[in-house]
Formats: sequence, C-alpha cells, structure tokens
Amino acid sequence: MHRTQARVEGSGEFRMLSDATITLVKATVPVLRTHGEAITTRFYERLLAAPEIAAMFDPAHQRDGSQPRALAAAVLAYAEHIDNLAALAGAVERIAHKHVAVQVRPEQYDVVGANLLAAISDVLGDAATPPILAAWGEAYGLLAKVFIDREAALAGEVAARPGGWRGFRRFVVEAVTEESRVIKSFLLAPEDGEALPDFAPGQYLTLRLTRPDGTQLLRHYSLAGRAANGRWRIAVKREPEGRGSGLLHDTIRPGAVLEVAPPAGDFFLDTETPRPILLLGAGVGQTPLLAMVETLAATRPDHPVIWAHAAIDGETHAFGAHLRALAEATPGLDLHIAYERPGASDRVGVTHHSVGRFDAERIAGLLPDREIDVYMCGPRAFQKAQARHLIAAGVAPANIRYELFGVTDEAILGAA
Repeated sequence: MHRTQARVEGSGEFRMLSDATITLVKATVPVLRTHGEAITTRFYERLLAAPEIAAMFDPAHQRDGSQPRALAAAVLAYAEHIDNLAALAGAVERIAHKHVAVQVRPEQYDVVGANLLAAISDVLGDAATPPILAAWGEAYGLLAKVFIDREAALAGEVAARPGGWRGFRRFVVEAVTEESRVIKSFLLAPEDGEALPDFAPGQYLTLRLTRPDGTQLLRHYSLAGRAANGRWRIAVKREPEGRGSGLLHDTIRPGAVLEVAPPAGDFFLDTETPRPILLLGAGVGQTPLLAMVETLAATRPDHPVIWAHAAIDGETHAFGAHLRALAEATPGLDLHIAYERPGASDRVGVTHHSVGRFDAERIAGLLPDREIDVYMCGPRAFQKAQARHLIAAGVAPANIRYELFGVTDEAILGAA
C-alpha cells in the first residue's frame, strides 16, 4: 500500500497516512459540508459530560453555537487539506497555544478521538461505514500526535524561561481598579515572590477560577500592559452572562489568590518591524493592544504608531487617561478615539477625537502608509468590517493580525 508523507509546521517530523485513508477522508468533504455542525454538536454533547473537560469550555459558546460551528469548520478544513497539512499551520499553532493554556494532557486526546468517531457514527448512521471510521481514526491519530508534540514544545519553552513554570501558579491580587463602568483591572503578584518570565506583548493568561459551588472554570484574559515591578495586569469586562467575568467582578478583592497558567497565545507584536504600526481595537479588545503600545513606548518611542480605538462613550471607555498621558510622553504615538454615542460629559478633542464608527473613509485617513502592520482586536463584527476597510485601502492581508476572544475561526480576513 502506498503512503503519503505529511508535515505540519512545528511538528518537526514527517507523519505517514495511507493513500487509501487520504482518499476516504477527502470523500467525506461533501458530507461534512452538510452534516459537519450536527456532528460537532453531538460531539460536544458527549465530550462535555466529563466535568474535568467541561471546565475547559465556556458554556456560552455552546449556547450560541459558536463552538460547534468553529469545530465543524476546522474538521472540514482538515479533510480538505489532509494531503497538504502545511496549509493548516497557522490554525494548529493557535489551537496549540490554547491547549497549553488550559493544560490539555496527551491522554485526553484519546477521549476526544473516541467521542469524535462516536459522534460521526451517531449522526451519519449506516453511512459511517467501518472503512470511513477507520480512515478518520487514522487521520485523527496523526493530528493528535502533531498537537501533542507541539504543545509539549511550547510548554517546555515557557517553563525554561527565567521565572517560568508549568501548570498553575498562585498569584495575589494586589489591586482592583474600576477602569470604566464595565471593565475592572486586576494587578497580580506571584505569591512566592519569585521572578516572572518574559511574555510577548499581546499574549494572555489563563485563570483557574473556583465558583462558590466548588466547580472550576478556565478563562483566558489578555495581559493588559507591560510587566511592572514584578506585577502583571489583566483587565476584564463584565459580560451579561459571563460566569468567569461575573465571578471576578463580584467576588475578587485585594488579597485574593488566583491560580494562573503561564502566558500563551500566537497573537503578539513584532517588536522589530520597520513598518508603521496600527493598533486597532474596540471595547475590551484593547487589552492585548495595551501591552503592545506600552512596549513600543518604552523601547521604540519614536517609531510611528497609531492607536485607534472605538468605544460607546466615556463611561465605557477604559484607560483613556492612561493613553493620553502615554501619547504626550511618546513622540511616535498618535491617538484616535471614536465614541459612537458620546455622553453629556464627553468632549471632542479631550475625551475623544470623532463621533461614530470607523468607516472606510476614516480608516483610510488614519493610515500613514499602505505598508503598515496592523494588530486588531474587538468584537467579531467590528473586526470583519475593519478588515474589509483595511484591504480596500491597500493594506496586504498578510500584514493584518487579529485576535478574537472566545471561539476563533478563520473568517475575519476571508470575509474581507
């Protein structure tokens, strides 16, 4: 039997799939287009019956269907590129960072694989023939090994840094600050008093939170600024049905202890780029961008940087005074704040620079050059619109990097 070599960037070695397996997996593409979301919905019903695994997921993403949709898209992409896995390298890297952050263990991949095959069988019935299930079992085994290898490498890298660690480390909340009507920041210091590792500006922390009933939640929050005096800061928006954000806003006070995993994430600043930089955010999406702008102000104060931020009004706008002070002290930093519906105390030229949303004309006017690096974070609809505006203005899609809080898919630039 012939076998085809496949390699995913970061895995470091070749894996083998039989040509028969590749043929069978590719033959399921039409079925996945039709039934993929039903399969992944059934998959999560099975998988989340295990409390240990359920703690890794936000139930809001099950209620709105975003998690099953994202997984269905990922499974379809894997089937379509089963003979060219290098095309999936970016997605693999992003997911691997998330898995390291929530401490996914190698043996849990067996549980995932068993539930995926069972979900395929449940939904497709007799159409899920033994050869098809065997082919998907082999294909899943390859992908699982790629993830296990990459996640081991990532975890080892961060643990090897000065101050690095594995698992969860205890941090004391030194200060809680109301940054806006809906956002609080939390200043964290390691309980053991030891050093903190470096992190790439834009990365996030994972917190293991314990609810009053004893159940645990794992939630990701961006590092909202540079490390200062051995302290890290996160900023959290209270979400209407957010169990993690509600717990932090309602119960965490100075002196509380939080369990924190090491920094992770593949959305981070290229600190050496020769191009101008646009940091484009909306709402709490500014949090990873804060670490970027503070880093640039400290290390490259003359480098051209545009901070463009959209908020509803002054009451919901966090860190406004901090950014204005930073811009006054940083020659290369220009601010443009847009309020959609300014309040009575908001003043153009003081609290914000324009009224309304960032439309195509406004975005084009912000760009000093079409050769620019863009880092973008905010609600999904906001990022889709801004991606269209940026590309229409001549910015290369390859120069647009973005972060989506919660479930990630690849539709932001694709929709542009």
